[in-house]
Amino acid sequence: MVRTKNVVFDDIYIDAVSTNVSVRFSPEPCNPFTNSSQSLPKNTDGFDTLNVDGLTVTNTRVNVGDDCFSPKPNTTNILVKNLWCNGTHGVSMGSIGQYPGVKDYISNAWIENVTLLNGENGARLKAWAGPNVGYGYIDNITYKDIHIENTDHPVVLDQVSAITTESRVRCTLTSRLTVLLQHQRDDVCEVPKQCQHHERELHQH
Repeated sequence: MVRTKNVVFDDIYIDAVSTNVSVRFSPEPCNPFTNSSQSLPKNTDGFDTLNVDGLTVTNTRVNVGDDCFSPKPNTTNILVKNLWCNGTHGVSMGSIGQYPGVKDYISNAWIENVTLLNGENGARLKAWAGPNVGYGYIDNITYKDIHIENTDHPVVLDQVSAITTESRVRCTLTSRLTVLLQHQRDDVCEVPKQCQHHERELHQH
């Protein structure tokens, strides 16, 4: 949804899990590409928005391979109630701040009675930080009565996300709040060597 206002979805079922084989980067330096049946396409989001004021999603079931519900920049006045998500990247706000010099915002979201099963993330806020990125805010977001099962990261605050051109290592620095809710797993706190300059930039802001 792009540049819309006061949109209502009720009693929707989305089943969009792709089984196509794709090409992905391999961690092996001498074999940068590999074909694999495990390399399934992403960006099969259930609900995305951009420049939307007023969105209601109720009594809906979503079975996809990426975000279940994900308002993108400049989305306001959101109501989600009675949402079921399976195999997804969760109910994510953002990301914001991806493009240099551009102001993004997401505000006034009420997310209630959501079930998240068998996914990568649960409730998630995503923002970019560091040099050559945009700016903005995520404000007045409420998650209420969220049921999460068999999910890698139940609550996630991504404060910076970047791909280094040298090694294509994904750098994600996670909030201490997230670490606490994940029982202080050591692997969450570790920062790859290629990403340490992003960590320093984050702490300076």
